[in-house]
Amino acid sequence: MEKKLQAFLDEAFAQYGDFPAKADVIQELHANLIEKYNDLKEQGKTDDEAYTMTIDSLGDIAEIMENVPHKRALSEVAVH
Repeated sequence: MEKKLQAFLDEAFAQYGDFPAKADVIQELHANLIEKYNDLKEQGKTDDEAYTMTIDSLGDIAEIMENVPHKRALSEVAVH
């Protein structure tokens, strides 16, 4: 599932091209999504349910980009 979540993030951020903190932002979000997915699985969700709920929890990538100035600390970027 980690690869599927990574592929989702790579595709979601592809339209924004390269920016200085891109790798860090994606890495932080990936870790958050994996944690969310694992929590949902522990609650008894199926793989598909957990994946869908995890992706939905991320929200709108455009909003994330608006809130991620290149100098902002990554700790301020979080999954809802």
